[in-house]
Amino acid sequence: MTMPTMPHFRLTAAAGLVALALLTPALSGQMLLESDLFVADRGLMSNGSDGEIRRYNNDGAFVGVLPNTGSGAIRSLAIADDGTIYVARGNQVLRYVSPALTPDTAPVVTGTAAQCVAIHPTTGNLWCSFGQTSSNAQILEVSPTGTILQTVTSALLDQPRDLTFGPDGSTLFVANVAGFNILAVDTAATPPTVVEHADLITFGMNFTPIAITQDPSSADPDLYVVGDYLTTSAVLRVEGVTGSTMVTTAINYASTTDMTAAAGVWLDSWGNLHIACREKNMATPGVYVYRVDSGVRPVLPYLGAEHLSPIDVAFLRRPFDVQIGSDQAGDVFEANGVAGVVIGDGLQPTIRIGIDAPDYPNSPYVVLFSLLTQGQCANGDPVRPQGGGLLITPNEKRLTPLEADTLYGTAQQMLFAAITQGGIIPFPLDPTLNCPQSAPGSSLFLFGVTDAAGHGDAFLSFPTFPAACFPLDFTVNLGFSAAVLDSVTGPLGIGLVSAAPECLRLYLFNN
Repeated sequence: MTMPTMPHFRLTAAAGLVALALLTPALSGQMLLESDLFVADRGLMSNGSDGEIRRYNNDGAFVGVLPNTGSGAIRSLAIADDGTIYVARGNQVLRYVSPALTPDTAPVVTGTAAQCVAIHPTTGNLWCSFGQTSSNAQILEVSPTGTILQTVTSALLDQPRDLTFGPDGSTLFVANVAGFNILAVDTAATPPTVVEHADLITFGMNFTPIAITQDPSSADPDLYVVGDYLTTSAVLRVEGVTGSTMVTTAINYASTTDMTAAAGVWLDSWGNLHIACREKNMATPGVYVYRVDSGVRPVLPYLGAEHLSPIDVAFLRRPFDVQIGSDQAGDVFEANGVAGVVIGDGLQPTIRIGIDAPDYPNSPYVVLFSLLTQGQCANGDPVRPQGGGLLITPNEKRLTPLEADTLYGTAQQMLFAAITQGGIIPFPLDPTLNCPQSAPGSSLFLFGVTDAAGHGDAFLSFPTFPAACFPLDFTVNLGFSAAVLDSVTGPLGIGLVSAAPECLRLYLFNN
């Protein structure tokens, strides 16, 4: 997860200070955030079905089935940032071309028992695991057009199943089923080297890793590993760089679920663990969702007659940019290396919060703001594990990374009002209560509709504080978050939600 970039400044003089004028945009938080969920369904072995790819919105509503292609059992899928879907099926890796998601007539690459596809976050190349024994196990690096770039083999590989990249893409982690361990592949080495990253055999009944995911909020290799049939009573968290690994049991999900045959996993940007569960020995198939820090289900599992035997899950990730800038000469001051807006000395700057969601034109959006601590603003993962943030809609699994204010106490009501009412809503810090000569600010168009390009703007006018109102200088940290709704499903299906706040420091001066 990337942190906001620092503003660009020019020097001005204002109110007896050497201040800085905020240029537009000042802060920008480009993110790729989860929207629609795709489920690889391997079908029921008892009726000869070999599976298909099913699409759901983020609240679990069934959208449709992709055209069937290829043959053999489906084992996994991966989705590139451009929306192209890759599927490991039978002995092949298949491709559904974005944006129409029509299947290619020829496979991307062919091998023995295709197991998994992972997409390098920088190069976009595919890393594909093959093989069901130590004798035919290998990992191929393949270009998106199907050119084999290199082949990785090792005596350590023994039915390499699921793959995930660490945060910077330099290491590929492998759920090595028959080896009962996690392997680490150094993708920067020539040729790539393979070492054991974590030995899992001591965790329970020969813990058999079948699915693995990287925590997107962490800058370090922090992995969650799901065990195969009979070892799903725990999800293991594997932390640390290669050679100094620590493995802990994250949550004992067996006490809260009838899930007994997990097969695929995805940890989203809000701390929700999505686990695909197969039909096996009367297990209830579906996609189960848990808060990774507590094991609590934010929603019921995705169940229904359409589910046969889910084997893997992956989200389509879409661009969502939140920008904070000033359309006026809002004075800016820097203290201790942190820039912020001056709202004292009679100044009343207006801040523009712009959102860009190109995949959601003509769609409703909401911009939220809340008081945060400096630590929350500085931390790339500001909420967890203290809490999940504020609810958008009753069924939404993802939460805005803003918490209810404890300092002024009215922001939570204001946030809910912004979603349900829109229009002009008073700024929660109303200075007229303690300073009659002040004028309250306002937040305009917190709720609106994006234009044909998926762009929307909200404006926040800060209160005017005469110098005599407060005896001391103080600062307030304001965090901004946003959501854009799917224009088809409306409030029942949020399209995108900010995974981290954009923060702005407010400086109040009495001189």
